[in-house]
Amino acid sequence: SNTFYTQQVDIKFKTKNVVKKAASWIAEGYIRKELEKMLKISLDEQLPFVQQTLDQSLKEINEANGYHLKIKLADFAADAFQLKPGAIEAVISARFLMDLSIQDFRSLR
Repeated sequence: SNTFYTQQVDIKFKTKNVVKKAASWIAEGYIRKELEKMLKISLDEQLPFVQQTLDQSLKEINEANGYHLKIKLADFAADAFQLKPGAIEAVISARFLMDLSIQDFRSLR
């Protein structure tokens, strides 16, 4: 599905107050469901944001060098990933189409 997600998140509240213990027991199921929704990351949904960032970078490159370079991302997928504290480190492979027009070859020095 080209998605990172979590299942069966384990939550524990630590308190000595009996009322808070009862409330936390009731809230655990709700919090677990909400966390599972929040921790679902679709790579396919990230494609427009990656394309936008790429377009901005290409605009700067084109203006600085007199090129007309366009890159259109077709898709990308995670080939491998590793969970680290506070981050997911992933190896991503991408398929893209590239179009390059050079208006002045002196810019290739």
